[in-house]
Amino acid sequence: GISYLADNIVFIQYLERFEGRKVELRKAIGVLKKRLSSFERTIREYEVTSSGLRVSDPLPDLDHIIGGLPRWAVSSEGTGG
Repeated sequence: GISYLADNIVFIQYLERFEGRKVELRKAIGVLKKRLSSFERTIREYEVTSSGLRVSDPLPDLDHIIGGLPRWAVSSEGTGG
């Protein structure tokens, strides 16, 4: 593998969120690798605002983000993608 090339790998991905007939473009961030230390293996939504960076709670309903085709699992609220 190419694991020796980097000590830390962070990924940033655009997501589409379907809210009924409306589609919103959102951004997610996560850590794929951190050498010599444990790390949180969750994916979080983030937003750059005029006050700085806002990072959400983990996104438990998100699937297939590493494969390049992220999708939201159908939630109990009836939203999904």
